[in-house]
Amino acid sequence: MVVTRVAGHAVSSAVLAIALLASSSLAASSAPVLRSVTQTHRHIVVKFTVAALQPWLVEVAVSRGTDASGALLRRNVRLRERITARPDPVTGVVRWRTLKALPARVYYVEVSGIESDGVTDCLPQQRNCLVHWSNVRRVQVR
Repeated sequence: MVVTRVAGHAVSSAVLAIALLASSSLAASSAPVLRSVTQTHRHIVVKFTVAALQPWLVEVAVSRGTDASGALLRRNVRLRERITARPDPVTGVVRWRTLKALPARVYYVEVSGIESDGVTDCLPQQRNCLVHWSNVRRVQVR
């Protein structure tokens, strides 16, 4: 009887773990993908895809640390701009050049997309749950 309970608990734990992994991978698949980051005349140039999201923000920081939502830590952010470019209709890639130039140094960059289809599973008190952050990439500004 004890063996059955332990085995049943192990099976239910395994099923729960698989469900959590599947849901996190589904959520991750809807996040923007930052394909490249370069600089030109000290302006950051990003190329990324947003899947079904609307392009939202580009953040540039002096450290790659992120918070629980995936955003770069506010204390490290040196530039935050709203992206107004739209995805290329053929490739789906968004290209954006920041308006502001930055001093020379190493930076870490990420972009975000926002859900705009009107369907959400956000809890009422949850802040910025419609915003999805990309991977972080390093760039040297010269």
